[in-house]
Amino acid sequence: MSQTSGAQEEASSIGAGRKSPQPIVLCRFLSGMVVKEEIDFHEIHYIAFSHVWGDAHWTTLHGIADRVKVSKSKARFLEHNLHNLVGNSYFWMDVLCIDQTKDEERIKVTTIIPQIIEHAQKPIVIRDGSGYVSCCALAFGNLSTWGDYNAGVSRWRKHWTDEHKHHLLKEGILERLWPLQESILSNRIQFVTCEECHLTSMDMDWGRILGGQSDKLANVDRLWAFSRAWASHGKGKKPSADEQLSFKSALLNNGVVLRELPEGSSLSGAIEEGFFIQSNSTRRTTKARDLILSTMSQYDWYLAPSPQMVRQMGFGPLFRDCFAQARHANRATLPKIMAGMVGEQGDSLETSNVPEPELLGDLVKLFGLATDGALQHDADCALGVELGPVVVRSIESSDM
Repeated sequence: MSQTSGAQEEASSIGAGRKSPQPIVLCRFLSGMVVKEEIDFHEIHYIAFSHVWGDAHWTTLHGIADRVKVSKSKARFLEHNLHNLVGNSYFWMDVLCIDQTKDEERIKVTTIIPQIIEHAQKPIVIRDGSGYVSCCALAFGNLSTWGDYNAGVSRWRKHWTDEHKHHLLKEGILERLWPLQESILSNRIQFVTCEECHLTSMDMDWGRILGGQSDKLANVDRLWAFSRAWASHGKGKKPSADEQLSFKSALLNNGVVLRELPEGSSLSGAIEEGFFIQSNSTRRTTKARDLILSTMSQYDWYLAPSPQMVRQMGFGPLFRDCFAQARHANRATLPKIMAGMVGEQGDSLETSNVPEPELLGDLVKLFGLATDGALQHDADCALGVELGPVVVRSIESSDM
């Protein structure tokens, strides 16, 4: 097994190929048309959008010169609602500002999305309208206290069974990874709905009924975890109940929510509670690499590799690099990977074809709290895992 100095040398060599963030493309409306400009986002006020792609296809839209890859409902939203939301302001939305035909451009922006969101004066989260709809918000009712919320959950579960029989609730911003990461970085969020679906009753199917019961419980849990992560972000204390409840209410009712947080950029400390409460999260992302890029880029000790290097690295090397950086900055946790899986152990060779994580919860389970096991101090944790100073050497894709 390699020693800690090897981790630092490797992190240093990887860092040599990295670049500082460059000015980004922002959009605005001029004479009814969307125009693009390359601007230093630190120097200007702008709106940032967070959304879920959905069933996206290439399409041509009125007021937008380039073809756009979006779902049908998102296309209607862009044509009929976008201008009213942004007015004459600059705005950032990935499907409009990033060339979706170029993989390198998409990788590049993932490394600076936390900065884009943090510096936005008005982050807007677009819901897809096929999950909690307006009648669901009415069923939840007023959410001033946890007692109100618990009663509201009971009313909503009955409402969903009675009014939306046999439908599975699909709230995209509760199922995908990026909306979580983008939202928790925002001190002020405005929720809007793309367009609300009319959820009619469906024919009875026992499989769908049983799935629907667990689906309702899962979505209540996802809503709680989302609000908890947002309210606890960057705080070393128990999150405010008022902020959690306000977040839930704003999401359900397409409102605005604010939180108290000192001015500042990315987190400088160790991986914190907001990360570990996602240990059961079923949030997904298209690429396993985004599990690292989206979650770790919020910490100021983490520097993502260049897009060219990311394309070559895959999840395993990205995880190894992330852990090397955390260790070098004395911010490491204890990775829950057996030493024999990542390096030779006596007569045993390292394990090959270790499956890549598919869900956010899978990623979280690879990290242990710094206080787990024998190590108790940041400086000690920086030495390595349970069996001594090591470097996480190899995690191979399951499809290799």
